[in-house]
Formats: sequence, structure tokens, C-alpha cells
Amino acid sequence: MRWLFRIILSLMLLAVVLVAAVFLLPAERIGALAGDQLRAATGREVTFGGRLRPSLYPNIGVSTGPVTVSNADWASAAPLLQAEGLSVGLDLGALLRGDVEIKELGIRAPRITLERAEDGRANWVFDTQAGATAAGPDGTEGAQAGRRALTIGQATITDGALSFIDHGTGRTQSAEAVEATLSFPAVQGPATLSLEARVNGQPVSLNATAAAAAPFLAGDDTALTAELRAGGARIAFDGHGGQAPLAASGTLDADLADLPALFRAVGQPAPELPAGVGKILRLTGQVTYAPEGSVHLRQVALTQDSNRITGEADLFLDGKPRLNGQFTAGALDLGAFFTAGPAGRGGKSGGGGGARAGGWSTDPIDVSALSALDAELALAADSIDLGRARLGHSRLLATLNDRRLTVDLREVRAYDGLVTGNLVLNGRGGVSVGGDLTLAGMAMQSLLGEVADFRRLRTSADMQLTFLGSGASPAAIMQSLSGSGALAFGQGAFLGLDLAQILRSRTVPGADADARTIFDSITGQFSIKDGVLGNSDLTLLAPLLTASGKGVVNLGAQTLDYRIVPVALPGADGAGGLSLPLHITGPWSGPRLSIDLAAIAEGEKEERLKELREDIGKELGVDPATDGSLEDALKKKLGDEAARGLRNLLKGD
Repeated sequence: MRWLFRIILSLMLLAVVLVAAVFLLPAERIGALAGDQLRAATGREVTFGGRLRPSLYPNIGVSTGPVTVSNADWASAAPLLQAEGLSVGLDLGALLRGDVEIKELGIRAPRITLERAEDGRANWVFDTQAGATAAGPDGTEGAQAGRRALTIGQATITDGALSFIDHGTGRTQSAEAVEATLSFPAVQGPATLSLEARVNGQPVSLNATAAAAAPFLAGDDTALTAELRAGGARIAFDGHGGQAPLAASGTLDADLADLPALFRAVGQPAPELPAGVGKILRLTGQVTYAPEGSVHLRQVALTQDSNRITGEADLFLDGKPRLNGQFTAGALDLGAFFTAGPAGRGGKSGGGGGARAGGWSTDPIDVSALSALDAELALAADSIDLGRARLGHSRLLATLNDRRLTVDLREVRAYDGLVTGNLVLNGRGGVSVGGDLTLAGMAMQSLLGEVADFRRLRTSADMQLTFLGSGASPAAIMQSLSGSGALAFGQGAFLGLDLAQILRSRTVPGADADARTIFDSITGQFSIKDGVLGNSDLTLLAPLLTASGKGVVNLGAQTLDYRIVPVALPGADGAGGLSLPLHITGPWSGPRLSIDLAAIAEGEKEERLKELREDIGKELGVDPATDGSLEDALKKKLGDEAARGLRNLLKGD
């Protein structure tokens, strides 16, 4: 608010000159004298229009016509200040004592244009600061200087308008319907400011108090309180600060539940929060604004509905904003951010909004927020609820650098196991996601039950996974995925399916909640290309059987095409050894298990060929398994028979 105090203080000096001159000089000389005084105080040209009208009651004073204060020579052609007029009233008794006490100062319909150049210069910083101190002409402070100090009972701005132009960023902010009141009736007493306006169309109000007016106007550090309101949002500060250099430190208490109002006030689109989120959004702590332009938060607490995060953070504003922070939390419930749609648009899950029925969403992924700043944030939480997945104790480090977000999973306890590795969201020139994860001892029944509503696999698992995908939507990313991995399941059971019974009955029964396949281990490796996961070496070991598997899982289309061949182990009497190929097909939501008739037919064909080969081998007197191919044996047999026939023919002659 330095610009407001400087402009009002300069106008106060102008008012004193006008009041003194109006009773001593002709009107045409008053305007010239006042302009000279304000020009000396600000370094800007000042012009007056209309006539000066003096008054004696209730206070000695004067009113002016239109007033214009020129802009800086590097700024736009618009004046710094253009008002319909000024009015001032002085305390006559104080004036007779040699003091200047302004009882009233009014600025009617001012139009103020504030500008910042690309190099950081500001048009409200005058070449010569007016009223910087209460010093006397010889530069000393004392009783005489104090007697000439200016005070003001009440200064008002009515029907004002303000525009702020930042030539460095090209952004323009505006405020209309500005109504402001400034008061500091004693030099060493408090100064108060109240202001109401529509900022970028959003009504806002500001109430601020400086404990000592003169030190604050001189730029010195003094006690400050301020409260800003925009809609239902409230930001309060209680501490101290100064203007030369600009710095402040104190307690911050911000109720941010009405985020749309705050973002409208600063001319930015508000973030779309899921429905029901943000009814409570509060930030408290100790805040420091350093002279070099950095913000430091200590003992900070952020409350969002039932979530509470504490810690500290530093925001550096030289160049691109950089945010560093360390935070801790208890139980965090973030489920709404992962399972619900934005407020006002309704929630959406896999089949809603822009999603294909039963498939991945085709809604575009907006990563524009990644360009707002660079950041390095560490979080330690007792638990994190992601809606369809729940994590235990977690230690995370998020690093955002030039639109690339990396989340290091230093320790994530989940489903009786441990997850480590990293995840990447890259917004440079498009959208891509990637990861390198290691999972150890994961309880698969709980994990798959919450993530995929699949509770038939009861075992613990170790897994390694690397993946990379790109695209403008979740559907496009899933269809582009590439990567590789390996899995190893320990002892467990597959519920609802009894492979041993299927082998014995040679049929696939209907759903049976009591059926199960007990196994000792399942292992396999897989690769991912163009959104399709392929595996060819799945191995299942069980007390009564073994099984091998191969096939594909289409991650993009959410479908399966997988073959499993269980083989019953021989019993003590030699019985067993039966196999029955099975085929799993269809969507994830409803896979179908059937006997693989094609594989059986192919197997029977191979078995018949084997028997035929053995019969031919017997006729030829060879063993195909040890004596080479039947073709070679037949050639040898024919050769031998031909040689024998030739010998017999020769003997006959």
C-alpha cells in the first residue's frame, strides 16, 4: 500500500498550500503555486482545472476542480492520478498554534494508474519523497520539526478506480468502486486504513492499522495489523513491517474456503475442487516477507476438511517462483481427489464424463499447473487414503522442475508390504507418465480388492515394474504403455476355482464360492508394448498339480486373452499326470473361463502323430526318440532293401 500513502501524503501537502494560499493570493496564482509545490514533492507535473472555492466553516479549507498528476516519463500516456477534485479542511486552532492538522481530505472520483516497468521500476515511486520524515529544514528532528508535521483526521477516496499494469508480464489488474478512508490524527499515533472495492469484478475489503504513523510513512519498521476479505475468504496478519525496504513478519491466519472469490480478485482461474472438498480450508503460521522478495512460513498448519498438514516452507520470487517445504501429517483422506469430479460438474468414475463405458477416461489431462513454479516438497504421513487404494506410513519427496514432476517413494507401507521407487508426470511438450516401482510382501487380496474389486487371489507378492506412457488422456496413455516387470507370489490360494477338480471332471463348473486352488508359488516375467502386457513363462506350483501359462492382457482395452495348462501330479500308484488346457478371455469386469478346445484338438493331433510315428518306427525297426527322424530311418531302410535286392539279383545270375 506504499503507493496509496505516498499519493495521499503528496495531496495533503498540496492541500496545505492551497488553504494557505487561498486567503493570500489571487486564484490564478494559487494553482501555479500549488503545482510548483507538488512538482517539487513528487517530480511530476500537476495541473488544475476549474476554480478554487474557499470555506471557513466548519473548518477552514478549500475545494478544487479537476486535478491531474502526470505519469513517469517511461510509463504510458495515462496520468498517474486524475480526479474530479479535492477538498480539504484544516483545524484553525491548531493552525494558529503552528501545527497543521487536516481534519478532512477528500479525493473525488480519482482514476489511478499504477505501472511497473520490465526492469522493476514503479511509477508510484517519486523522484523526491514527500513527507518522508518530520525533520526540520536543517535535517534535524525536534520539537520544531514535530510542530510542522502533518496529521490527518480523515482522508477519503470516493468512487475511485485503479488499474495496475505490469509491463514485465503483460498482465493488467483493475479495481473499481474504490471507497477508502485513511486516518492518522497524531504523528506518533496509529494510522488506520479501510478500503472497499471491486477488484477484477470481485468485491473485496481491507482494514489495516499501523501502530505509529510517522515511522511507517518514513518506511521504518512498525507494528502492523491487516485483514483482507473477498467473498467468504479472510486473510489476517498481525505483526510488524516497513516499507524501506519492504518487509514484514508476523502471524498469518487465512480462511481460504472461498477460493473462487480469492482467485477472481487476483485475476486467475480458480482450481476446480471435487464436490464437497474445501468446505474447510485454513492456513495459519508465522510468515516473513524478506526484503529480497522471498516468503518464509514457519510453524505452518494447513487444514483441509478433515486433513491437517504441518511444517515449514520457503517461497522464492526472484525469477520463476520456487517453493521448498517439509511437511508432516497424520491420516490424510485424499479419496475425493481421485474418485470424484470437479464441484458443479458431478462426480465421475470409470464410465462417466468423457470415459468410454467400462474403459479409461478420454477427458484431456490438464498439466498447465506444472508450469506455475518449481518446487521440492517432502511429506511424511501416518496414512494416505487415495479412494481406491490406502497407504500406511509414507515418506514422499516431490520435485517439480520445468513442468516435470517426480515423486520419490522413499517408504510407502501398504497392504502389509512395502513400496519403493519413483513416479513421473512430465508436462514438457505434451503429457507422459512413467515409473520404476518395487513392491515387496504385498497382500494381493486386499490390494486387488480395493483397486480392482477382485478378491479371489489370496497371497503375498513381490513385484518389479517399469513403465512409460504418453498421451493427452488416460485412455491414450494406457494404450501407449511400454515397460517390463516380474512377479513372484508366495503360498496362497485362488478362490472360486479348483483346478484339480477341473482336471478330474474334465469340465469347467459354474461359480463356486467354496472352490479354491491351493498353490505354493506363482512366478513369471512380462513385457508391455503399445498398452498390451505379454507373458509366456507363468509357472504355478501346487501340492496336487503344476500349471503353466501364457497370453496377453490388453491394458488399454481392459481385456484378457490368456491360456493356462494345469497338469495333475502322478499319485503313488502312478495314476494322474492328466492335463486340461484352459482359456481365459473377455473384459476385466467379467472374464470367461473355458476349456481350450483348440489346444485339446491340437494336443490330440500331436498325440496321434506321435503314435503313428512310433508305429512306423516299429515297422522300420527304429526308435524315433533315439535314432533320429523317421525320414532318415526310412531312407536308410529303403537303401538297405535296395542293396539287398541288388545282391540277390546278382547272385541269381
